[in-house]
Amino acid sequence: MNALWYSFHHISEDLYLGDIKEDTALLAESRQLNNKVECEQTRKNNNEALNYYQDLLNDWVMFKEGQSKGFVEWCENKGRNYYWVKAYYYER
Repeated sequence: MNALWYSFHHISEDLYLGDIKEDTALLAESRQLNNKVECEQTRKNNNEALNYYQDLLNDWVMFKEGQSKGFVEWCENKGRNYYWVKAYYYER
């Protein structure tokens, strides 16, 4: 999950840090491993997180087919609800 978080943590700035093929494979592998988790609640929580990242990745791919800036606005216009990492910029 941390690797997926890292890939997406700047996506609200139109910057995806991951590799689509690698993250797709990671999502598939994570789903397979999660199916072996015995605790039902943990498995459910993991599935929700994996679904979130899968949806985010799918939307990013669709977004990039038509434009390169404004992913947050694109998501809002499509009714997608994601949480964005807050960014803080400091000047000297």
